[in-house]
Amino acid sequence: MALYGTKSLKMSKEDSQVTYSLAKFANAEYREGNYAGAIDAYRTLVVDHDRLHFSDNLKWSLRRWSENKSAGTPADWRTSLLFVTAGLKGPTAGGGIATCFFNMIAAVASESDVQVTVLYAAHPYYSKGNFAHWEKTLREEYGVKFVGLNTNLKDYGSVEMKRSYAISRYLEQRDGGFDKVIFHDFGGLAFYSALAKKQGLMLQNTELVISAHGNHELSFFFGSKKVETWSESAVMYMERTSLRLVDSVFTPSQYYADWFKEKFGVSGIRVQPNIISKTDPATGDKPISLPLDDKKDTVVFYGRFERLKGIDVFVDAIEHLKRKGRQFNIVFAGNGTKIDGVDAKDYLVERLGGLGVVPLFVFDTKPPLIFDFVRQVNGLCVFPTLGETSSCVVVESILESVDFVVSNIPGIKELVQEECHARVFCKTGDHVDLALRIENHFSDGSPGESARLSFDMESNRREWIALLTNVVPSEASDVAFEDSGTDEMISVVIPTADRPELLRQALDTIANQTYRNVEIIVVDDNSEQAGLNEQVCKEYGAKYLRLDEKKYKGAACNYGVQHAKGSLICFFDDDDLAEPGMLATYASVFARQPELDVISCFAGVFEHANQRGAHRPIVEYASLALGGNNETNFACNFFGKGTFIIRSNRFLATGGYEVDFGAVPMVDYRFYIKAALKGLKIAIVPKVLYLYRKNSPNSLFYSKTSQKRMMYLAKHGVQKVFIDHLGEEMGRAFVPHIWNIGQPKYE
Repeated sequence: MALYGTKSLKMSKEDSQVTYSLAKFANAEYREGNYAGAIDAYRTLVVDHDRLHFSDNLKWSLRRWSENKSAGTPADWRTSLLFVTAGLKGPTAGGGIATCFFNMIAAVASESDVQVTVLYAAHPYYSKGNFAHWEKTLREEYGVKFVGLNTNLKDYGSVEMKRSYAISRYLEQRDGGFDKVIFHDFGGLAFYSALAKKQGLMLQNTELVISAHGNHELSFFFGSKKVETWSESAVMYMERTSLRLVDSVFTPSQYYADWFKEKFGVSGIRVQPNIISKTDPATGDKPISLPLDDKKDTVVFYGRFERLKGIDVFVDAIEHLKRKGRQFNIVFAGNGTKIDGVDAKDYLVERLGGLGVVPLFVFDTKPPLIFDFVRQVNGLCVFPTLGETSSCVVVESILESVDFVVSNIPGIKELVQEECHARVFCKTGDHVDLALRIENHFSDGSPGESARLSFDMESNRREWIALLTNVVPSEASDVAFEDSGTDEMISVVIPTADRPELLRQALDTIANQTYRNVEIIVVDDNSEQAGLNEQVCKEYGAKYLRLDEKKYKGAACNYGVQHAKGSLICFFDDDDLAEPGMLATYASVFARQPELDVISCFAGVFEHANQRGAHRPIVEYASLALGGNNETNFACNFFGKGTFIIRSNRFLATGGYEVDFGAVPMVDYRFYIKAALKGLKIAIVPKVLYLYRKNSPNSLFYSKTSQKRMMYLAKHGVQKVFIDHLGEEMGRAFVPHIWNIGQPKYE
């Protein structure tokens, strides 16, 4: 039974009295040892009412329940699901993800007693309608809480990285609030959350699920598109890594499952067709009306106007039919894109205009209206996709009793009864065969019985509901209550030069780490204020080393490591500030993943001029990273930050930092490249563990007027790293690529 999380206790956030009563009840349940009841009540506070200060209470309750399962069973609290999606039918005009996620949410919310929350991470291009309207509609019709993702657009990283980080922050603040979180694979939304769970940082009592519909790598592969930007390679890395990290993966076809296994090494995927529901046009929806020629049959291309969807194959088929004297009303229904940099509508008008064909267009309409239109005119839908399965729209067509022709993609063929195959499938990418199918459809006079599904949709719907609502609580306790699992000494190496007051602030944050087995080594790079630096080091018990001549960061760090005792080395800049748990988090991740060699984190960026005294500065944004994705990182540095931790023996095996004879930038980046070329495993902790000071005084690079020369030397240094590792010929092969690398901008 649900103890306190029922619908009758759903209250507005403004009702403080009821919230107070609920908190009082939750605390009493915890004190009396009824941890299941406490979990249910604290979840209502955290998830329904956004009372995030109760999240620690919730995690303690989950821990206590895990330790003493006799005090309640999983059935004693209401199952809580979170759907994270960039598309949702209604707020989003259309698309496979939007349709499938809406139907999953509607089925679970309508036919079970689970608590459903939707975190809507829509790209602005796809978002349609007023958020307040959909928040109200989903709450009133389905009892679903609809939340818009709050993304800091200033965060440093790609759009997908920013959104994935915002999602992980949302989940971290509500850790323990959900039994399952369901993502789609497209866009890598699950990446940082799944990574944090693997590292034991959060979500230890939550199952992460991906409902895989298709991703960039699949799209690019079948669309014969090349990767042109670092952000494209980054999102591909995020998508495939997410599939490997999450607890469960569902996909609508065996074809997809086999593709993911072959390309990404992901096995154990559950094949489950998507839930698709027949939807009648809503009251007030205006039917589609187009100026058709009644003497011609009507063919409708339905989908995004892009090459991957087979737009050129379709136009070639129409041209082939025109030469044979067959003419049709040609309708394009869906969303426009760019083709060869030209608006898709203009592209199609020009191509078909040369054939004497005037196409008609329907943009941003609802699927029920499209299907109603096709039925009314006895038309034919065409889906000549080159690689994407288009499975959702095919299933919709069958449910709507609409005639169609579609590419014979294996993932689609699985969904259609075999005896219907000869009538509805054409050869993929073959415009002549597509033209023949279109011609035969209208020449036969009576096309015959509509295509049928190979499975029963109602049974499939029930299976989905069971899959989503079946929760087996994890026995893992939250890492926040555990020791790091290691007592290895960490040597923190801090190079410094003429910034004693900033050094003092940095040392204060290192000296106050929760991890205690630490030695601090400060290497003074021939400061004019060496005496002040040494005095500051004495105050904090740091070992003070001084270079007799200016040797810059690389040499200073190498010198510090020579005097370090720790098996782990953490490099830290003298003007940055560490969060109290930085070293403990690093140590914990190393303990959980001993195969790792280098770990970095995110940086919280603040403006030096905005810091007031010793108070914690206001962080403007997070500087994000990916870890060891060489494809992206050799184009733009997202390995990690200047603050990172490494096993000392692995640091020495790489040869340490490159030594410069000036304030040459990219010193950390060059080390990361060396480490990657040596095969070191580089990882990122997806949390802000230290604060990066922007526009710091006496910064050797940013104070130089000859930055162009310094950047030249930096890239020359990157080239040297490749040559040293790969040899002269192979190393120089990277030269054209290296000179396109840019300095990350914290602006």
